[in-house]
This record gives sequence, structure tokens and C-alpha cells, in this order.
Amino acid sequence: MKSLILLAVLCWASTVSSSYQRTWCRTINVDKATYSPRRRYFWKGYSVTYTCNNGYQMQGKAKLTCLQGIGWDAAAPTCVLPSSSPAGCDRPEAPANGNIKPYNQQHFYEGDKIWFTCDAGYEIPDGEKKDVTCLSSGWSHGTPDCIKVPTGCGKPAEPENGGLKPDKTSYDVDDKVWYFCDAGYTLNKNDKKDIVCKSNGQWSHGPPRCEADEVSCGRPARVSYASYKPYASSYKPSSTVTYKCRYGYNLVGSAESTCQDDGSWTPAPSCSIITCSKPDIPEGGDIRPNKETYRRNERVYFRCNKGYTRTGASYARCLLGKWSATAFCTAIQCDALEAPENGSIDLEQDAYDVHDVITFSCDDGFVLVGSSTSTCRENTKWSNKVPTCQSNTCNPLTAPINGELSPDQDEYQVEETIVFTCDEGYELMGAEEVVCQDNGDWSDVEPTCEAVTCDGLTAPDNGQQSTNNQKYRIGEQVDFSCDDGFFLDGSEQLECLAEGVWSDVEPTCQRKYLLPQILT
Repeated sequence: MKSLILLAVLCWASTVSSSYQRTWCRTINVDKATYSPRRRYFWKGYSVTYTCNNGYQMQGKAKLTCLQGIGWDAAAPTCVLPSSSPAGCDRPEAPANGNIKPYNQQHFYEGDKIWFTCDAGYEIPDGEKKDVTCLSSGWSHGTPDCIKVPTGCGKPAEPENGGLKPDKTSYDVDDKVWYFCDAGYTLNKNDKKDIVCKSNGQWSHGPPRCEADEVSCGRPARVSYASYKPYASSYKPSSTVTYKCRYGYNLVGSAESTCQDDGSWTPAPSCSIITCSKPDIPEGGDIRPNKETYRRNERVYFRCNKGYTRTGASYARCLLGKWSATAFCTAIQCDALEAPENGSIDLEQDAYDVHDVITFSCDDGFVLVGSSTSTCRENTKWSNKVPTCQSNTCNPLTAPINGELSPDQDEYQVEETIVFTCDEGYELMGAEEVVCQDNGDWSDVEPTCEAVTCDGLTAPDNGQQSTNNQKYRIGEQVDFSCDDGFFLDGSEQLECLAEGVWSDVEPTCQRKYLLPQILT
């Protein structure tokens, strides 16, 4: 026994040496014992308590605690029989074509239980015990028998004037068969309509009886979008029903159907929906959907092409073969425009079609103020007002937000220059200088002042950072930390500087290495 304890301690020490960095311990299964709480793994600081089964005594420490980087604080205990253990029961003989669980245990003690099992194709008969218990006087019951399981049933007898489904030569246990009767025959209401193959190879019932029906007709054929009268579950020969189509449908064929002597009905009519043909398409327009026929209550929408406006309804509905409305498309035109003072237009006429474009220009020594073109739109309005022609000067510009311009005045002469600057913490995006040109336009667009920022940082492996933005403003700070078992190599805090760079390089997290300790 001492050698077993020494071997367990050596194995435990080896486990501690090879897994000292772990923060969890795997549960150790102890033969003839249970443990609590029932878990597969325990985190550092958690404990497990072992309890031996009845009739066994514990050797070793019953409560183990998981330590970080070491494992369990002691070797697992063992459960052994005391020197004066009860006599118990010896392993009984297994049944023929069967076995006993547990498979390998040879001796059992009072209160122990075993289970009998049968090989494939065998079973313990109903009413016999499948388990026994060890008592002070011996086993509570004897060994049961394992009997061969029937493989199934043969094909059952078919009823006269009927059949069965599924129809095959053999059936497995618990398979079910349903009976049916031929046309003109019905199953007797007192007989079973289905049977089941039992485990003894016999069917649960015999075949039913199929009895001849009286001649009659069932319900007549159903016609889509129609109803019939009179309504009954069965009809005698020569009985007649009359069909009527729903509103919006035409009857096709005879409205009457008659029950014949053989139990069948004469052909039933059908109902066809009343439709509309394609409506007139307006000149300069179209319809949606565009097809040859339309169902009752279906809509068609009128659309006019670009350059046309609709007169009339926006849609029409099919009403019993006729359309509810019509529409027309009329060409759209814009009124003529006058040329600006000290200027001209390229195309002068009394009226303009949709999408026509006219171009404005100024005489020498004048600059165009406004749009140089205007387009005739579908609402009969021009897209832009008539511009003006002014003497050549440049309009004042606006200083960028968070910046300034110089000089700042109401009007600038040709070749005058404006210089742009930005406040501290901002940088100029665009031209630093613009010049007033001969045509009254500036040489470049106004620049903007954008805040100087630092690019986002990446958290170190095995660590975190306080914020995770794509951009940071000047003066913003980011703090760094590492996971348990790692230390920070570098600055704990970085700051975004005015130049758009960080105060230091990103830190990293390095693993801490600790020497293992073996508890004594």
C-alpha cells in the first residue's frame, strides 16, 4: 500500500511540474468512491471532496484543493476493504445468450445491484426481473432466461372483395396493415380496419368483412368558382343538381348534372372568368402591365413618356369586360427666355421642348454670375434662372472653420491674392493661396482646416486598451493593461501629440514565468 501512495505522489508531482502555468485542475476518478461537487474541471481555489462507497474505508486526504500553476494540493485518496468486510454475494452465472452488468466485478456486497442483458435477437420475457440485489441471505432473485425474439409475421389473409396495404410477403414486429374494400363494398363497421404484427409472430386480428353497397351517387364534382343545389351527402339515380357560377364568371357547358344508374354523374360544367381586352395605349405613353387580356378587377396603369404629361385617370379597372377610365398624353413645352443684359443666348425661339438646353454668355469685359445653362423640365419650368453679366471682379471668400484668410475684404480685383491659415491643432486641406482671375473666378476652391489626429492603436496580444477608436484628437490618451500571467513591456499610457503622432510606441504583454512549488 505504501508503494501505491508513493507512486501516486510521484505522478502528482510530475503533473505539477508539466502544467504549473494552468489555473484549473482536472477531476481524478477514484475507484469505489464518489466526489462532490460533480464537475470535470475545477478552477484555482476550488475544492473537491471524496466519499467511499458503503463497506470501504478511505486512505489519504478526502478533500483536495486546486492551486494555480501546481494542480491538486495532495494525491487522490484510495478506497479499500476493511479486514472484516461482510461476506456479500459471489457473481452469479450469466443467462444463456446473455450477460451481466457490471461485466468484470466478481464479488458484491449487501445492497449492490446487478443487471441482466440479452444478446441481439434475444429478450427477457415480460414479468421476469431484469435486475437483482445482493441481500444478507444472497441474491434477491434467480437468473432470468433469454428467449429468442420472433423476427416478424407472414402475409395476413385478405378480405373477400377487398385488399390490404402495404401489400408484401413479410412484415416486421409492430408493422401495421390497413384493409380496404373494392368499389361498391364497405368495411363492416364492427370489424377492425387495421391489424398489427405482434412480437409472437401473430397478427392482432383477422381480416374484416367487405359488404356490398346500395347503388347511389356521392357528392357531384366540385367546380371551381361555382356552387350547386340541392346539397346532400348522397343522391339516388336520376337525381339532378344545378350549378351556378360566381359573380364575374361565365358558365361553360350544361348547368345540370344527373346521377346515373351506375353511381356516376354526367359531366359537370366549368366557370370561366370574364376578362377585358387590352385598352387603348395613349400616344406618347404606355400601360403597365401590358398584355392581351386582364382579369376582373385587375388594374392597368397609364404612363406618359418623358416630355409628355397625362390627362385623365392614372389607372383603369377591368369591370365585367369593360374598362373604368381612359387617359391621354400631351407634349410638354417651356416658354421662351430673354438674354441677360450685356449678354446673349445661343438658341432663340418661341417655345422649347422638354430637355432642350440653352446656353448663356456675357459680352467682353463682363463675367457670368449664375448658371451658364438652363434645361426645360417636365413641369414646364426651366431648371435655372437667367444669369446676370457683371464687371470682372471676384466675390469675397469665407474663412475656413478653425482658420483665417488675409486680406478680408468685400471685393477683390483681378490678380489679387488671398492667403489661408489654420488655428493651432488644425492643418490646411487644399490650396494655401488663391488668385482672382480675369473671368471673375478664383484660381482654386476654398480650403478647409481639419483637426490634427492620431491613427487608432491595436491592443497588445494577451492584453487590453482603454478605448478602441479609429482616430484620436490631440491630447486624448489611451491606457494599456495585460491579462493575468503577463506584464506590460512599455508605456502604460500614450498621448496623441500636436504633430499627429503618439507619445511612445505601442507596448506589448510578456508572459510571467514562475518557478513551481511542491507543497509538503
